[in-house]
Amino acid sequence: MENYRCFRGQQTARLAPLTLLVGDNSTGKTSFLALIHALWNYAFHFQEPDFKIKPGSFAEIAHYQGAGGKQANHFETTVAFDANYRSNQNAPEQAVEYSVTFGPWGAAAAPLSWKVTNGSCMIRVFLASTLPHEIQAKTSRGLWQIHDPFEIERYEQDPRGKLDAQNVLQALQVFSHARPQRVREEYFRPKDPMHDAVPFQSQDAAVLQQIIVDFRNKSRPVFADAPIRSEPRRTYDPLDPNDDYALRLLAHELSASHRGQQLKERLENFGRDAGLFNEISINHLGRQGNEPFQVQVRKYEKRRKGPRRTLVDVGYGVSQVLPVVMNLFLARQRSLFLLQQPEVHLHPSAQAALGSLMGQTAGSGHQLVVETHSDHLLNRIRMDIRDKASALKPEDVSILWFERSDSDVRIHSIRIDAEGNIVDAPSNYRRFFMDEMRRSLGI
Repeated sequence: MENYRCFRGQQTARLAPLTLLVGDNSTGKTSFLALIHALWNYAFHFQEPDFKIKPGSFAEIAHYQGAGGKQANHFETTVAFDANYRSNQNAPEQAVEYSVTFGPWGAAAAPLSWKVTNGSCMIRVFLASTLPHEIQAKTSRGLWQIHDPFEIERYEQDPRGKLDAQNVLQALQVFSHARPQRVREEYFRPKDPMHDAVPFQSQDAAVLQQIIVDFRNKSRPVFADAPIRSEPRRTYDPLDPNDDYALRLLAHELSASHRGQQLKERLENFGRDAGLFNEISINHLGRQGNEPFQVQVRKYEKRRKGPRRTLVDVGYGVSQVLPVVMNLFLARQRSLFLLQQPEVHLHPSAQAALGSLMGQTAGSGHQLVVETHSDHLLNRIRMDIRDKASALKPEDVSILWFERSDSDVRIHSIRIDAEGNIVDAPSNYRRFFMDEMRRSLGI
């Protein structure tokens, strides 16, 4: 990414199956997560980017260098998928890059162009502020530009149009077979007629179609979570849209026979490991499926089982971590999780148990990007790698340390070795913690 929020210039970060974002407050970790979420929704669902920053104007998102400096007139971001990153195991193994350039659209930040690159082939779409639109297409045979290839009246209402990957794919399908060569040549003009006058052929359209297909195969279900979830309630109403959706889903899932029993067992295993509860159950306050219900947990004492209590009557951390844990257990194949401080309101042993669960989830094929302030969570992940407690390997973990320097922030990619040791850390990483330890020891 480049010139986004507090990140000046071009920066690169490695996203592993489990990526941990660590650093001081106000160093851009949440903005980093917001950028991934906005890019993902725009790339695969063509949703208007929502950077979760209020008021969210371009002036408050593009990097500003501070007193005496100037603000960037655009910002860019690129996500590179390695050859093994596939949501469809039958899809071809191709390394793909997707880039978006953002600029001002009125007061808001809006995409100016997007680009998909696969080896020597490329499709770039310019979302012009006025018609016509433009597409650049490149294969190993040549480079072409296409002006306003769709000619659809609805674009006049929104000059940026909706030139998403699906629409470009449809256009390429039309030009690959249904149109004669003279029509292709009319629309697909060589970018440099003096040196690159190769006519656009159906074989070029086929190559470009495959680029789009390979890119669309990178899509994954996304779960994004805020650090503070809804307040716990004694009773929930399945028909009330204001009630926590995750807990309504939990009640529905636990009421299912075989699937519900599996989820119940997994939740209770986590509850015991975390020291939060031993049992979890749903108390329906009626016979119909749409009647109010209570989420109850029970913790065992030394010689007896304790009483069943609602989420209001137990520690606040239980209600906050339940939606996260449940979604990790219910995740569809190869989901992407963007989590902000999931350890909030948990005591150290519960934070450590959550670290183990995240390692198991990432080791099973999902991808997690987690903003955390918990040493206990990070250290448990390191120890689980050392002890081979899950399928997670050292290369499956990336620690991104966000370091502030004046008005800028730099991201350092740190890795873990097979013994759980921190490798390639900058000299001032963890300096605060070491200083506090020396102080406590009187050194």
